[in-house]
Amino acid sequence: MKRLVPSLLIDEQGAWVTKQFEKSIYLGEPSNVVRMFNEMLADELAVTWVGKDLGSRNRTLSLISSQASMPLTFSGKIDSPLDALEIIRMGFERVCITSAYLENAEIASQISDEIGRSSVVLKIPVVRHGASWQIWNWKASRSSGLALEELLQKLPVWNIGEIILISVDKNGMRSGVDKHVLSYLAGLEGLRKGYEGGVSSAEEVKYVWNEGIDAVYAASFLMLFGQFRSPLVDYPEFEEQRYLD
Repeated sequence: MKRLVPSLLIDEQGAWVTKQFEKSIYLGEPSNVVRMFNEMLADELAVTWVGKDLGSRNRTLSLISSQASMPLTFSGKIDSPLDALEIIRMGFERVCITSAYLENAEIASQISDEIGRSSVVLKIPVVRHGASWQIWNWKASRSSGLALEELLQKLPVWNIGEIILISVDKNGMRSGVDKHVLSYLAGLEGLRKGYEGGVSSAEEVKYVWNEGIDAVYAASFLMLFGQFRSPLVDYPEFEEQRYLD
């Protein structure tokens, strides 16, 4: 099924929306946001932890998993199969590797062997560099200097359930999707694909789906309203069938 996935950033203080990967607007308690997306029948929920306190993380994730009626994907410091297994045991269906692959090209395979291919997601933020794309380093807040093509050659992508490309320039901007990133992503074969960055309308969501992308991940579009970016959770309804062949 084609999916629209709210992408929620959380830390010890609560839930946030980001703008180019910096915390931008406070949404409130994560449990309240989850409840609203439950009521709106969201396809799935992606949760990213950026806090430091492990105890706070575990309490928040356990609460979210106990409340959510949709599948859950977790991102945040997944560096080993044990990290992934801990998240799965908390009630999350999938774990998302966000930077560990820069230091260990085998991490996806190692985690896949532990929890299964369908439970492993690879999230790759990219920035334009001349005629190619480079990987954005989350931890250093700058380009890693590694070309996307080079990374994909190193990674055994057949051992993951989905790959997500994020346009760094478009993150949180609601200025329209990055058609160059989208075109590159659409050209990848043999795996499930997700896109995130710049989504501004339900029509754009459908446009991304029609480009052959399986999932659209969004935050600002689903959680902020108007030119003043006021917190307001919303989730569009799609009347047409969204099931894959």
